[in-house]
Amino acid sequence: MRELFFPETRCAESLFADMEETAIRSALEGYMGHVWTDGENPPRTAHIRQGDFHLFAGDARADCAREMLSGLSPGAILVAHGQTWRELIEKTLGERVVHIKRYAFYKNPAHLDIGRISRLMTCPQGFTLKRIDEALAEKALSEPWSRDFVSQFSSASDYVQRGLGMCVLYRDELVCGASSYYVYRGGLEVEIDTRPDFRRRGLATAAAAALIKCSLEKKLYPSWDAANLESVGLAEKLGYKMKKAYDAFFYKTC
Repeated sequence: MRELFFPETRCAESLFADMEETAIRSALEGYMGHVWTDGENPPRTAHIRQGDFHLFAGDARADCAREMLSGLSPGAILVAHGQTWRELIEKTLGERVVHIKRYAFYKNPAHLDIGRISRLMTCPQGFTLKRIDEALAEKALSEPWSRDFVSQFSSASDYVQRGLGMCVLYRDELVCGASSYYVYRGGLEVEIDTRPDFRRRGLATAAAAALIKCSLEKKLYPSWDAANLESVGLAEKLGYKMKKAYDAFFYKTC
């Protein structure tokens, strides 16, 4: 198994041609993430890691395919292209993984109406929307609930240079945010979370709307991939149109 670096990553493009995840684009374009192949030219099989996401494509019978499934961390999300890869994951990892559903959306800027989105940017009294700057990025990294706003970037400074995020503050405390989990050419993948004691107050809607508006104004597409039906509901409220549910695996903590 060999790790590839841009522009060599392009040799794996054909293996992922039928997969639309922006995590793949980001890694193959050399923006973020890691790409491993079997080392052949052209490669027979490949593994992309983008944060918690692991994407597998190509020939699951290749000698290094099982090796690609080693070293996974608890909480990893595995997305496989083809039935043979899914069978290998089930056979190799067994009870350490569970089947999950995720939800993909059409990537069509026409679905996102800035006027409608702007009207959803209102926070309750006492809360303030603000763009995530370097100081706020450092704050996000210091708390487990907010780390993923910034954690895929090499530093808070790198985040400010390449990423984009909007947060909600309450008495100068970071309590909610919508941010670029990773970036790719022409877009970003939306990551949203709210501190547990501030949930169900409409803060996620306001932060997400602000990030989407800012992204579109910068000619960046804010891609959305939902982990649950609550996230689906928020996406549809903002204007996204669901394309399909798809199968994935969750690597358990025990």
